[in-house]
Formats: sequence, C-alpha cells, structure tokens
Amino acid sequence: MIVRFTGTCAALEFDDRGWLRLEWAEPGHDHWYQAGELRTPVTDCLALTLRPDPSDGRLHMAFRFRRPGGTEAYAELAVVAQHAADAVRFAEYLAQDYRVEVARHDPTETGDRQLGSPPPDSAPVTDPPARDAVTGTGTGQDDSADWLSAPVSAGTQTLFRSVLTRLSGTAR
Repeated sequence: MIVRFTGTCAALEFDDRGWLRLEWAEPGHDHWYQAGELRTPVTDCLALTLRPDPSDGRLHMAFRFRRPGGTEAYAELAVVAQHAADAVRFAEYLAQDYRVEVARHDPTETGDRQLGSPPPDSAPVTDPPARDAVTGTGTGQDDSADWLSAPVSAGTQTLFRSVLTRLSGTAR
C-alpha cells in the first residue's frame, strides 16, 4: 500500500516497505521545495493524534516518533478537508496493522479518545496526578502529552516551521 497526503507546507508518504516520510517546506512561497525531511520506519511511530479543524475541515495529524538514543521526534501535517476521511482510514490502518496508538481529539469534547473507544461519558475518566516538571512532584502540567494535540495559532505554526527550516540547514 502506498499513501501520500499533501498539506499546505508539508507532505506525508507511506511506502509499501513500511516507511513513513514527512517533508516540509517553508511557508509563504508560491512553489514547493523541500526544506526538511523525516524518514523513519512506521514501527518507530509511537502515537498519532487526529485533530479536526472545525473552521475549514482540515484534519491535523500529529505524529510522535521514537528516535535513536531514546529521544522522540514530533511532526504535524494538516490534511485538506476532502482527504480527511482517507487520513482517518490510514490512521485506523496504522493502529490495526502496526499497533500505533491513535487518538482522536474532538474540539467539542474535552480530552482525547482512542479510535474505536467508547465516548468519554460511558466510562469514568481519571486524570493522572499532576507533577512539577523540575522536581517531579507538585501540580505542574509540563510533562503532559496533551500539548501535542492542542490547537496553535498561525503565528506559532510559522515560527515552528521557521525554526525547523533553520535546524535542517536550508535557511537562506
């Protein structure tokens, strides 16, 4: 199976050998050029959060990958509305065949839920105890994974892409 999704400034490709490739371009250009790339086996994909954008129907796919040395990498792709259903089917495929943890964030609900899981009202939900990011105790929420699926402003996305472009060595 070969899958390709193209967003505004990013693209995702899944090939028949089980590799995912995400590439991104610097925003604000009228033509596509590759500013950076992340290529990894799909088995290194730890989680995928699907976050629909109610304003225009796009579906944000936020990936979390295991990297060499025990680090993690994060990448996000916004799929246009007409391909959002295909992206959801692709996420279900990754969950079923590769055991990728897939969560769906509904902007009208609070929190995430796993694809195929019952709605939040049908089972009691307990939040993990909050911990301070420095001491490991207290009430800080810096270690929560919820930030990955939180909406961000257009300015934040532009800043993030600019930083990634500079880190990838393609800045002008």
